[in-house]
Amino acid sequence: MKYDTQVSQIQPAITGAQNILIAIPTEVTIDRLASGLALYLSLKTAGKNVSIVTDGVLTVGFTHLFGIGNVKNTLPQNSSGDYTITLGNVVAPDGHIPALQNLDWAPAGNTKSDLKLTFHVNPGQKFEPTFVTPAHEGGNFDLIITIGANTWLSLGSIYANSSQMFTNTTILNIDNQSENTNYGQINLVDGEASLSEIIGLLLPALNLPYEADTASNIIAGLYDKTQGLQTAGADTYEVMAQALRVGGQKPSNSSNTAPMSEPAAQAASTTGMPAWVDAPAPIQSETSTISSSSQGLNISPFLNPQNFSVDTTAASTPQPEIQPQPQQSAEEVPMGEQAQTTSPEADWLTPKIFKSSKIG
Repeated sequence: MKYDTQVSQIQPAITGAQNILIAIPTEVTIDRLASGLALYLSLKTAGKNVSIVTDGVLTVGFTHLFGIGNVKNTLPQNSSGDYTITLGNVVAPDGHIPALQNLDWAPAGNTKSDLKLTFHVNPGQKFEPTFVTPAHEGGNFDLIITIGANTWLSLGSIYANSSQMFTNTTILNIDNQSENTNYGQINLVDGEASLSEIIGLLLPALNLPYEADTASNIIAGLYDKTQGLQTAGADTYEVMAQALRVGGQKPSNSSNTAPMSEPAAQAASTTGMPAWVDAPAPIQSETSTISSSSQGLNISPFLNPQNFSVDTTAASTPQPEIQPQPQQSAEEVPMGEQAQTTSPEADWLTPKIFKSSKIG
């Protein structure tokens, strides 16, 4: 196996850990988040108590990943570890606290069940913290796994607000950046592989559960990092094959679609139509010639206002009276003949029964 040396270190660390934290850098990518969630789902299925956090912003582009709703932007609250109180802006640049002599604590209250902290202030000095922040540090994490973080600082506030927790806990550092500082007790850094490929190789080697949702996340990370497998190598295809065998699905946006032509792109940008819809033919601006089928007249000149004029002299000139003509009957009458009108018989509209004496 490619990572035999690292697996021999990772195996006992995961086996002996019950409470595990997975930390993703502030700069979130699909590969980082997909690999982190794949490991999260696998460890969860294995019965571990797992949390996954990032100080980065999660966008709608990550919603297709399984388990995305479990990603938090702060560390989980718990009652174990050291309880600390942070006082704001009371320490001088040289690291001393000039306003304080010392700090005492003693039981207080009527039942002596309260704890009173007394900050003894030097004469003439003021001790006025700008804020007071209580917290638990150290927590109950047995193992912290960082994915895609080349230094502590890339974790943002996740590390800055809980540095003591990272100092007192075993760190498994998984990354694919050559500039990684190898800050963990266990370091797996492969600059030639995607993070999803690394996790896809680790899960079977560590005998961790590998189910469909986990595999789908691995595939999503592979597709993103290799531009739809265009830059994939042999190990990538090996991980892909394994993920497909356990029921992993390709991301929906990986389907092959024909590229959009430039005219179609312009039409889509102006009409709002999808790229694959042909734009309608443009409407001609020229005025079409319209003919009247009943009168046989070409009325197109009247549609142009420039061709229309009013003869004011015609309105004042008397016009000969036109006598109305009698309407012609529906049946044509030959020339030279006059139409004759006859009245129908009285029983013309009644039903008629015809009888015959010959049968057969």
